Amino acid sequence: MSNKEFSEITPLKTSGKSELHMFLQSFSELSRSRIDLFYLFAVGAVETLGICIITTGLSIYLSTARGLSDLLTGYIIASYGGLAFIYSILFGSLIDKYGLKICLILGNFSALFGYMIIIFNSSISVQVFCIITFISGGNSVVIPTLKLGIKHYANDNAKSLGYSTLYILIFGAGAMAGVLVDVGLSIGSKDLKTFTIIFSIGGCFIVLSTALSFLITDIERSTEAINSWEITKEVFQTKVFLKFMCLTLLLVVIKALYNHMSMTLPLYMHRSIGEDAHFGYMLAIHKGVMVIFIPLLTSMIYFFSCYSLLMIGGFISALSVIPLLFEASYLSVTIFIVIVSIGESLYAPRLIDYALSIAPPGKEGTFISLASSPLALSMIIAGLSGGVLLTEFCPSHGDKHCWAVWGIIGLITLTIPIIMLIFREYLEEKNQTDKNLDSL
Repeated sequence: MSNKEFSEITPLKTSGKSELHMFLQSFSELSRSRIDLFYLFAVGAVETLGICIITTGLSIYLSTARGLSDLLTGYIIASYGGLAFIYSILFGSLIDKYGLKICLILGNFSALFGYMIIIFNSSISVQVFCIITFISGGNSVVIPTLKLGIKHYANDNAKSLGYSTLYILIFGAGAMAGVLVDVGLSIGSKDLKTFTIIFSIGGCFIVLSTALSFLITDIERSTEAINSWEITKEVFQTKVFLKFMCLTLLLVVIKALYNHMSMTLPLYMHRSIGEDAHFGYMLAIHKGVMVIFIPLLTSMIYFFSCYSLLMIGGFISALSVIPLLFEASYLSVTIFIVIVSIGESLYAPRLIDYALSIAPPGKEGTFISLASSPLALSMIIAGLSGGVLLTEFCPSHGDKHCWAVWGIIGLITLTIPIIMLIFREYLEEKNQTDKNLDSL
């Protein structure tokens, strides 16, 4: 590694006392933010809980309760991600055009409509259609709206902490969803009736999320007529968007590793540890570790650039699969989950922090939706690769070499932070603060 490359991942600042004071002060600033910020936090937590109840149990539901093959299950999960990518592009300008409140309500209504159909209609084709359209589409509108809401509702010195708090609540909700699904399957059985009850609980959370959305006061918008396509076209043509899009396409591979935990890990545990393996508890550990480490690692933004933290998080995440190469046990899975969670704690909040810091003023909603849309492709990668790898190395019957599933996933993931380091000069877009630091 050259001296220049090494220096680019070293701390931005060294006066630790002042940075620590700024970090502690941000808690006070966050508490004095608008009440709408806390309504936004509540919507994020409850809506995520409802969505995660579907996504956490989806692979088990399709393969066990419905008897679909690993490949077909993978194709359905990939379709969820692929359509989410399309929805992010199609609906990207809605936030800038109609505002936060309307988009939160519409997104939640879409997910609720999908839930109602899958609860009352047992046709697998109808259920899959609703999951990949109404539920995926609704979530594709809600998530970028929540992220943009932090920028508008949090006080200036508390925005980074606001992003971290949102992720803490999201991952906490994900942990609760994992426990609820696992407990439900332990009490009942992996049949259609049990999953209908589990999905009904998820639908109740979406109802609550929809109600909470009405409490939010919308942000002021321009009274001028806004052409959605013009906004989208203007963002597409900016240099900063193109650079961030290239970076995001690389990060899709790292994001796929995180999706493998909810899509591939459950089937891996069932086939390598036992059919009664408690994958939901393992996923809850993942979310719990995230809840602990996100606030602890948020202070790193005062010492490292967001780009550096994305690289470091990527390296840690890629190396997390090593324990799974030696044995299949609760211990190895737990170690894997703790390490990958630490990597994701560095990665997840900082990606949004970085994106909003470089987004064109007045077009933040469109920029976030469009630039983050490739991340939905990670579900395609995880779904297709997970289905192929499980079929090849960890089938339900026959010889198993399940360690190879994670070995291949880890090697592919490791290439991304290496590419980010080598081509940093071309991929990184510095915000105004970073440029000022460079000039000192």
